[in-house]
Amino acid sequence: MNHNFLKPFFLVFLLALILTGCSKKGLTTADMLKYSGRSTLPTQKDFPDDGGVYLFENIETHISFNPTWQASKEKIYHAAILYFNEKADPWLTPVIYLGKKDKLKNFHARTIKPDGQVIELTKDDLHSTQEKADFISFSDKHSVSFTFPGVVPGAIVEYSYKIKKERSSYYGQTWAIQSRLPKLYSHFSIEFPKSFLTKKHSWTFLPVNINLEPPHQKERSRTSGLLDFKTITYEWDVHDIKALRPGPQAPPYDDIAQYLRVDYKYKNWNALSKIYWDMIKDKFDAENSAALKKLALKVAGNAKNDAEKIDSVYAYLQKNFRYLAMDIGKSGLIPNSPDEIVKNKYGDCKDMSVLSCTLLHNLGIKAYPALVKTRDAGRLPSQIITFDFNHMIALAKTGAGKKYWLDATGSSCNLGEVYPSVEGTKALVIYPDGKSSLMKIPFSPASKNKMERHTNLYFDPNGHIHGNVKIVFKGNKNLAIRSSLRNLSRAEMRGVFMSYAASNQPDMTIDSLKYDNPAKIAKEFHLSFNFKLSDVKPVAKGLYIFNPAIFTIDTHLDRFIDRDRNYPIYFDDKSAIDDKVTIHYDPENFVLEKVPEHIFKQYAFGRVKVSSRKINDGKMTFQIIYKITEPLIGEANYTDFRELNKALAQSQQQKVALHIR
Repeated sequence: MNHNFLKPFFLVFLLALILTGCSKKGLTTADMLKYSGRSTLPTQKDFPDDGGVYLFENIETHISFNPTWQASKEKIYHAAILYFNEKADPWLTPVIYLGKKDKLKNFHARTIKPDGQVIELTKDDLHSTQEKADFISFSDKHSVSFTFPGVVPGAIVEYSYKIKKERSSYYGQTWAIQSRLPKLYSHFSIEFPKSFLTKKHSWTFLPVNINLEPPHQKERSRTSGLLDFKTITYEWDVHDIKALRPGPQAPPYDDIAQYLRVDYKYKNWNALSKIYWDMIKDKFDAENSAALKKLALKVAGNAKNDAEKIDSVYAYLQKNFRYLAMDIGKSGLIPNSPDEIVKNKYGDCKDMSVLSCTLLHNLGIKAYPALVKTRDAGRLPSQIITFDFNHMIALAKTGAGKKYWLDATGSSCNLGEVYPSVEGTKALVIYPDGKSSLMKIPFSPASKNKMERHTNLYFDPNGHIHGNVKIVFKGNKNLAIRSSLRNLSRAEMRGVFMSYAASNQPDMTIDSLKYDNPAKIAKEFHLSFNFKLSDVKPVAKGLYIFNPAIFTIDTHLDRFIDRDRNYPIYFDDKSAIDDKVTIHYDPENFVLEKVPEHIFKQYAFGRVKVSSRKINDGKMTFQIIYKITEPLIGEANYTDFRELNKALAQSQQQKVALHIR
């Protein structure tokens, strides 16, 4: 059957299913301004750095529960934006995200032009697409998007909708107070059945990066189906919210933006982990499976101790299973059974964690699933207990108590390594009784995550330069390059390395290119090649001056400009570069007249050390060591960070002078 032929009909059906109506309604400009307490519209002069401004934003949430306290959520959204210029173009195509069973109702959108002309949108202007993150292979989530027509400077775009959300065993909502556009006014309310707010059940909230007044409370009556019940609504209002301008390498939104996190009120982490463990514990009841026991013993092979057994299981999972992230229905929370995973030969992070633990249990080794929130998603809140996780790994322990974090989705990791996305995070380790503990995954040191580059330059009396370079990537540098190259063809990999050479020296030609197999798990990645450069011309009779730093270290000074920094500088990890150049020349033909100066800059977060040394007649070395020893550099240290990188830039502009005898 031609499934592509059915796609247009499916999308039409999908839109008909999720849309129950499209009504024409909206506020007058005067009513919009009343929300913010203004009588006239702002102008571009009021917001010179912005492409537009939210006149108002209103978010209402209504929560209800079934007898087992699973939550259903109804969300109502209404906003209007005053458009100034093209910087606000991304806000002219809103996207509404929906789960599989979510229903979109009461959609309305329109453009109000400065001359008063109104252009209404209809349901025919909505476009449905599958919605998934880059790392998700399959998802049943989708989105609906639309584009405002006829927008010119001074126009107002307004839209509203209601979403009926499917039930969930966990509830969590974020009121994103701050965005990249300023807001004159934002209102958020959440309504609970009064019967839920008891000693046994309750809710909590956490304002992040903002001081909020206590919410206003209102009691109401609501009807759902045939039931009438009392509710309590909590409301907040915020005025004059500045735009979020993170700057280069800013931390994730969750770490720097102003928002409110709302969630169930759990007594402690054990209360939360027990709920989740009850949902997944049957997936770990496979120790009595003869097939899995046999598989575990086969995988362990001749392993002599617990560490070797853990390594054998880890390597088996990495080599024999494809990472295939799925977010379909309950699979977003619940893993498959070990038998299904072994049969399929693929799985997501939860599946790999289940299989890791199951095989290790069959070998008599303690292993537990661990939930983490990756660093690129922000820190796990410390003042609130919430199911704010996006990844699962495993924790294995030897009989002697040595701990190993296992992320089998990281198919380039050696035992004892994890990807930098989980370094420095707190993992919620869940034990067989459902209890749990928060444990910090340590950062690997900068000295381990290193690129070592050794270049030999050969200079002859005619100004010819040729040489060779050997580069070794270690730790997270090794993981990064293997991950980026592992799915490329040899021709594509060669293209990457050729681009690397050309980006440093456009006139460079290379040959004898050698490199490791990126798909093979190893502690280091090696790359080497020979090269030739264009001839160096003498600047005076018999005097040659050239820059030995032919392969540069990017300082990003064009991004980190001279001005105040509002947010910390975020790095994936702690890392180091050791760049050594050995210059060879014929002492019978040349006299070494000038060598680069020594430079040393050191701060709490990193250092630059530059040295040059004449080894003997005919050979000298030039070396740069650059380290970032903290993954987060505070805004108060921004000036020092720039000074560090200015020193790095200065070191790479220094010259060597050779004079013909």
